[in-house]
Amino acid sequence: DGKLTDMGKTMSEFPLEPQFSRTVLAAEALGCAGDVLTLVSVLSSEGVWYRPSRQSVEQLRAAEESQAGFVHRLGDHMT
Repeated sequence: DGKLTDMGKTMSEFPLEPQFSRTVLAAEALGCAGDVLTLVSVLSSEGVWYRPSRQSVEQLRAAEESQAGFVHRLGDHMT
């Protein structure tokens, strides 16, 4: 019939993809919303790394040095 359920109406209030809003609501019910909000924030954001042109070796080196402090051997989600 094309009508939203109560859950769908609640999900539509979030400025997120449907799967993320549903996950946040489930996490609240399970008592782990803080952790899930962190994960949803990471997964729904665009890339944050500035990548200068490869033609400027000095700018590329400076960007890599600045970003080195945010690298973790276990992956991006650990920083």
